Amino acid sequence: MPEADLKAARQVAKRCRTSIRDAAIPHETSEVSNSLTVSMGVATAFAADGGGPFSLIEKADRHLYRAKQNGRDRIVAE
Repeated sequence: MPEADLKAARQVAKRCRTSIRDAAIPHETSEVSNSLTVSMGVATAFAADGGGPFSLIEKADRHLYRAKQNGRDRIVAE
C-alpha cells in the first residue's frame, strides 16, 4: 500500500480479519475455532528508511509468527 503508515495498514488488516470472521467459513479440523480465522503480521517501510523489500517481508513474517504464538486470530503490527 504505497504511502500507507502503520495505522492505515493496521486498519486494512482489521477489515480483512473481520470480513473473514464474518464469513463464518467452517473449519472442522481446527483446534482454535469452528470457523476459519486469520492471523496477520503487519509491517511498514519507507524508501528513506533504507532496507528493501526483503527486510519488510522478514519484519512482517516475524509479526505473523508472534500473532500465532499469542493465540492466533489476531494482528501484530509494530
